[in-house]
Amino acid sequence: EIPLRLVGSEMCIRDRCSLLTGNIVIPSTATEIGIDAFSGTAITGLKIEEGALGIKLDGRAFTDCANLSELELNRVTVMDYMCFKNDMAITNVTLPQGLQIIGTQAFLGANNLGGNLIVPSTVTSIGDEAFKGTSIEGLTVEEGNEGMTIGYDTFRECVNLKYANLSNRLKQIGYDAFWGDSKSVSYTHLRAHET
Repeated sequence: EIPLRLVGSEMCIRDRCSLLTGNIVIPSTATEIGIDAFSGTAITGLKIEEGALGIKLDGRAFTDCANLSELELNRVTVMDYMCFKNDMAITNVTLPQGLQIIGTQAFLGANNLGGNLIVPSTVTSIGDEAFKGTSIEGLTVEEGNEGMTIGYDTFRECVNLKYANLSNRLKQIGYDAFWGDSKSVSYTHLRAHET
C-alpha cells in the first residue's frame, strides 16, 4: 500500500517505499510525490489516476528505478530535478497537457528513451540536461500562450535526433542545448534565441 499523508488539505506521498515492486497506481487524491519516494525501487509501471487537481513529482521521486518502463503521467504539473534519472527501461513518454516544469536532469541517464517527444503548450521551462543522452528521434515544442526556456545541455548528445520543431514562444535556449546531436538534425523556428 502506498503511504498517503494529509499535509494541510493535500494528500501527499512522502515516505520512501523501498520494497515496492510491480505496477503502482497513484490515487486521484494525491497532489505531491515527495523527494526520493520511489527512488531505487523495483517498480515496473507508474499510473497517476486522472483527477481535478494537479500533482507535483518532487526531486528524485523515481530515480534509479531500473525496471520502470510504463508511464501514465496524468495531471502532472511539475516534474522536478532528477525525477526519472537513470531509468533505463523507459523507452517512450507522453508528457501531459498541464505540465509546466521539467526539472534539471529529469530524464538524464534514461538513455533508451526514444521516439518523438512532444512538449505540451503548457510547459514554460525545461531544465539543464533534462533529456541529455536520450535516444529521442524527434522533438516538437507546441505553440502556447506562455514563453518558454530550454536550459543548457538539455538535448545534448541525442545522437538519434532527426528533427526539432521549436516554438516561436522560446525566450531562451541555453548553452550547448543541442551539442553533439546528429549532424543531420533539421531545426525549425530557430532564430536568435540561443544564448
